[in-house]
Amino acid sequence: MRRPSGPASRTRRRSRWLAPLLLAGAPGLLNAAVFAPSGKPDTAADVVLPEAAEPGGPTGSGIDWRFAPWRVGGSLALDLRSLRQEDGTRSTSALQVTDIDFASYLWQPWFAQVRLGLGWVASRSASKGVNAADGNDAGRGLSMTGRAALSVFPASRFPFELRADLSDSRASGLSLAGDQRSLRVSVSQSWRPEEGNDLLQLMVDHSTLEAGAVKDRLSTLSASATRHLPEHQFEGGISWSGHVRSDTDDHTELATVRLRHGFQPSPDVQLESLASWNSTRFGAAGATFGSDLLQLSTFGTWRLPHSGLFEGDGPTPTLVGSARWVQVRTPGSEIVGDTTATTVGLSHEFGVGWRASVASSATLVRITHQPNRTATNLGGTVAWAPPALPLAGWRWSPNVSLNASLAHDSEQGSRQLAGVQAGHALSRDWQIGEQSYLTLTATQAAARLHEAGSTPDGIGADTRALAHGASIGWQMTASGGAQSYAALSVSRSETQGASEGRFELVNLQWSQRVPLSRQAAFSANVTAQGTRNESTTVDAFTGERRRIAPGWQPYHSASLSYDHQRFLDVPRLRLSLLLSATSQQIERRAFGDIEAPRERVTRSFEARLDWNVGRLETRLAARVARVDDRTVAALQARAQRRF
Repeated sequence: MRRPSGPASRTRRRSRWLAPLLLAGAPGLLNAAVFAPSGKPDTAADVVLPEAAEPGGPTGSGIDWRFAPWRVGGSLALDLRSLRQEDGTRSTSALQVTDIDFASYLWQPWFAQVRLGLGWVASRSASKGVNAADGNDAGRGLSMTGRAALSVFPASRFPFELRADLSDSRASGLSLAGDQRSLRVSVSQSWRPEEGNDLLQLMVDHSTLEAGAVKDRLSTLSASATRHLPEHQFEGGISWSGHVRSDTDDHTELATVRLRHGFQPSPDVQLESLASWNSTRFGAAGATFGSDLLQLSTFGTWRLPHSGLFEGDGPTPTLVGSARWVQVRTPGSEIVGDTTATTVGLSHEFGVGWRASVASSATLVRITHQPNRTATNLGGTVAWAPPALPLAGWRWSPNVSLNASLAHDSEQGSRQLAGVQAGHALSRDWQIGEQSYLTLTATQAAARLHEAGSTPDGIGADTRALAHGASIGWQMTASGGAQSYAALSVSRSETQGASEGRFELVNLQWSQRVPLSRQAAFSANVTAQGTRNESTTVDAFTGERRRIAPGWQPYHSASLSYDHQRFLDVPRLRLSLLLSATSQQIERRAFGDIEAPRERVTRSFEARLDWNVGRLETRLAARVARVDDRTVAALQARAQRRF
């Protein structure tokens, strides 16, 4: 049957969209809302529960197994959107978003709290290709959403919480990465005794993101326990995460088990032991690779008593010792490598700023099908670093150290190292105005290292290094509430001699919060950094051998916002401008971060106009963003009525 057309039919179709919004204004349909529905479940503390129900006849246990009267709230929204991709593809959609939430408690609010939610997204969409020959695609859809939360003993020492959330990205905001549905289920349980700092925690979380035929699944599990005794501390924990993405067949599995024991029988003796196991698996294109790392370590310190040679009230020497064993395995390979290392050292502070230390270490490296490798080292250091000294209005902090060591490696032979380092720092603060300060700091350091026994010709080799650094910072706090901070730092070090190289760093930070008027405010947070490392074989400051590829490594992160609560002098008309940019995405679902977004947004600019009149909320928004290396632009108009 052909659908009727004409003004009458268009009016009837339009009324089906407007009727829910008009009916929501009818008074007395539902009780007052106890929360504002959103895409994420609220915490138990956010739910405002009704007054206790009238008590009924007590049961044998004294618990009245009935729910308090349910409080109901929700919202109805009409949403019009337009989306344009970088290739010229355009799409428009009209949405009707409905949410209904219910909240109650069983017997008493502190016993068990319950929240349920139900919603749907009815859509009508149309898309248009770049060329006229591509044609137009149109369709309708209906997507269901829901929420459930159960909190048992929420304010006790052993709260339990169960949450489930089925959501649609079109209902939560202006998404630029395409429509996607998400399902998240989480369970948490914790326990704490009446006294002490002991704690047990368990959390299980599962998240599924679905966009068309692409599914992104992430499951995580974490458990931890802490036990405190007068002389002992015990900590343990396990964590696991598994991530699978259907379009690329990539999968990641990370697992960690850790145990820690601390022992402190007196203020002068402390012993700490750690055992950990880490497993990493990455899969792509049908291949799986990864590693297993097992580590056992013990570290102890003992400050010698005041007796014999160390009488009086001055500091006494500190004895330090450590032992460590590490084993590395590769899946699918018979090669196993393990390292055993021990260290013993003694340090003592004497005089003002003087410190001397001596240490020895031994290392054994074993790799399957290869000869064992051993290394020993004996070294000592004398250092002077007094407190900052006043110098013509500046603060001067000098430091000098001398070190020498004897090292032997079963593969490289013997090495003798002797070095000297000296450095100083100058800093000063200036007060500019009543609440503004300027800080300037300059540093300089020089080092010289002599190495013998490891050069091919047997002749000693010298390595020299010189490092410079400077930073300037400014901070201001105004009486009107404005806060500003800016800092610029630069540093450069150059190595010459047996090895050549240089390291350069430039860092800029700016943070500002300025109330422009009673109704308007501006805020900014900007970080820009660039590093270049061309170090080669020997670091004169540490004696370590290394090789790092040259080249600048830039990084930036910025967020700017402007907010006006009374735009154009219209009551409750709010203007928001949001600008953000970043060069790296730290949060990744593949690394077990369940809150990380599926898409990578590197740049985004959004402008919004929000106007709230009573329970009616309207929004007009425009956004342009760089999503996964493509530009996307969107427009949105929304009218929402809460009840």
